[in-house]
Amino acid sequence: MSEELYTGVDRGHFKIMRLLDNSGVQLRVNCRLKEVTVFNYLSDLQYAIIGYSVEWWPEGQPGPHQGGDAHPFIPRNRPNISKLYMRAKTSITPKMLHLEDAIINDFMNVKMLADPMTFLTYSMEAAEQIASSEEWRSFDGSPYQYANGVHITKFEATASTPLTVVSEGMRFTYRRATMPDAMEHGVIQNSPFTKLRDCYTTIEAYIKNEVANGNF
Repeated sequence: MSEELYTGVDRGHFKIMRLLDNSGVQLRVNCRLKEVTVFNYLSDLQYAIIGYSVEWWPEGQPGPHQGGDAHPFIPRNRPNISKLYMRAKTSITPKMLHLEDAIINDFMNVKMLADPMTFLTYSMEAAEQIASSEEWRSFDGSPYQYANGVHITKFEATASTPLTVVSEGMRFTYRRATMPDAMEHGVIQNSPFTKLRDCYTTIEAYIKNEVANGNF
């Protein structure tokens, strides 16, 4: 993350006057984003899938950063859902403040007003992206192809930190165009997301390095 950020543990906290979750109606609660995962697919669809979880505690009581406890938000009558999903522009991934604002806006102005029965699971929300990314694609002038490419950035807030990157990297499948049944799986760790197009060059460089080292 390149932008200057306020690093106080209370960054990203927000207040809701009436929260309806699986435990009932909660009045005047403080909230914060607990975990966020951003999926940027190498597909024909130029948007990211964002999964996030929210936790809350009553106003006037200490929050997790003050030694208190927080409750995970679980939608009313959807006890098996602990993470909510949304779509956003891929460009907000490396911009923490934009990312936090987009998620908080989705929670307060979309999810809180919607029927929880309409909430989608990850597999439902990402179905189009997954289907598109499964198509084999070639690099210009290269004998190699790739598919199932996705960059994943995970963030987490703790008792002593605001939402912070805990892992970022890519996974994908690749093969020689002349040997379609001989597939390999690639994983690139500690690779920050900058722009979607940079992911393509990163994968191509990875494959070339595997070839140069005799691993493929």
